[in-house]
Amino acid sequence: MKSVERIGELDDIFTTFDRISFDHGLERIKTIGDAYMAIAGLEGNEDHAQRTVNAAEEMVTYLKTRRLEHPERPDWRVRIGAHSGPVVSGVIGGSRLAFDVWGDTVNVAARMESSSEPGKINISSATRKLLSRKATQSRGRLAAKNKGDLTMFFIRPVDGGMPRPSREADHE
Repeated sequence: MKSVERIGELDDIFTTFDRISFDHGLERIKTIGDAYMAIAGLEGNEDHAQRTVNAAEEMVTYLKTRRLEHPERPDWRVRIGAHSGPVVSGVIGGSRLAFDVWGDTVNVAARMESSSEPGKINISSATRKLLSRKATQSRGRLAAKNKGDLTMFFIRPVDGGMPRPSREADHE
């Protein structure tokens, strides 16, 4: 794929991700190459984990639908990771201001993403504890770069609003 076409594809996807993020009250922080980073909860609302996972599910569904509706386009797949916790945020820079977030929560969220699989949403136990309406599948404790072993869960996909049955029990 030519670079111009790749940029067009990413623009189409990220524009839709921006709309999904907005609809769920998330704020895009940045894109780095083909990575998209968004955050929820800075405003203090307690349902940030639920909104984040809802947005993530919509993003996964969008890419699957896009692939079915446009089979001639590249098969883009997304790995999603989410973690909940405190962050430091602020505006940095002198000539080109940029809002950003920092802290261990951001690092763990990045490890959740890198430990995920295409088309799946991988969450930490901290995020799982905040969810009220999502079925999860335990992945157990997995090694995470510079973090040691972390307990991880996949969000279970839904069919008709009901979680798919799983033989693996949820546990931390």
